Amino acid sequence: MDWLFHTSLTDPALSLLAQATPTPSPTADELELIKQQMEFLKDANAALTTTFDRYIQMVQLTLATAGGIVGIVAILGTVLSIKSLRDFYSTLKQVDGKVREAVDQEVAVALRQDRRRLNRLEDILAREDIPDRITIDFVVPTPAPQRRPDSLTFLLKVLEHRGFHPEVRYEPDFQTPDAAQQRPNFAAQIVVLDLHHAGIDRNLDHANAAIRVVAEKILSQKSALIIYGSGQYDAVRDLVNQGEFCGVSNGPLSFVTRVLEAAYVVDAIRV
Repeated sequence: MDWLFHTSLTDPALSLLAQATPTPSPTADELELIKQQMEFLKDANAALTTTFDRYIQMVQLTLATAGGIVGIVAILGTVLSIKSLRDFYSTLKQVDGKVREAVDQEVAVALRQDRRRLNRLEDILAREDIPDRITIDFVVPTPAPQRRPDSLTFLLKVLEHRGFHPEVRYEPDFQTPDAAQQRPNFAAQIVVLDLHHAGIDRNLDHANAAIRVVAEKILSQKSALIIYGSGQYDAVRDLVNQGEFCGVSNGPLSFVTRVLEAAYVVDAIRV
C-alpha cells in the first residue's frame, strides 16, 4: 500500500513528494480492508501471547504438582523467571535432570524410612515371639488335687493365650527343706512358684522356706523365679539383693506382667 511506504520517509521528503505527486485518498473499501488487517494482527498477537502464557502456566502447574512429591521448589523458581520462548526451551532442557535427581533423593529417603519402620516392626514381632521360645515350670508345692481349681485353670489359660506353654508340676516335697534337697534342678527358664493354690502363701515361715529351696534349684542369674502369693516375703527381698531374677504377683492382673518381664530378661541373657 502507498500509505505504508510514505510512513518510512522523512518530513522534507514527504513535502517534496507531495508537491511532485498528489496523494490519492484511500477508498472506503481500502480503509475497511486496512482496518480488518489491523484487527487480525492485533487478535493474532493477543492469541499468541495468551497461548504462550497458558503454556508457561501449564508447565508451572505440572512442576508444582511434582513438587509436592519430590520437593521441586528450586525448579519452580527457575520456571517463574521465564521471560521468553528461548528462556523456556533452555529451562525445559534442565528440568528433566533436576526432576530425576530430586526423585532419586526422595526415593532414597523413603527407602531409609521404610527400612527403619521395617526394623522396628521386626523388633516388635521378635518380642511377641519370646513367650513361644521360653520354657516355664508352673510349680504348686502341694499334692495334686482331685479337681484343679478354676482360678488356677484361669492363670494357665491366660499364659497359654499369651503364647507361653506352662508345665504344671505338683511338688509337695518343696514344703519340706530336707525333702526338697532330693529333688532335681529345674531346667525351665522361668519357674512359677504358686504358693496361693498350695495354701501356704499367708504362712510366711512355710512360704519363705519354699521360696528359698526352689531358688536353689534354678540356675543362678540364668533363670527367673516368679512367686504367686499375697504375702510380703523376706526370701524374695534377699534373692533380689543377691542379684537373682525374682518377682512377686499377688493377683491375676499383675501375674502375666511379671511373667512377661521375666521372659524378656531371660531371653536377653540368652542372646
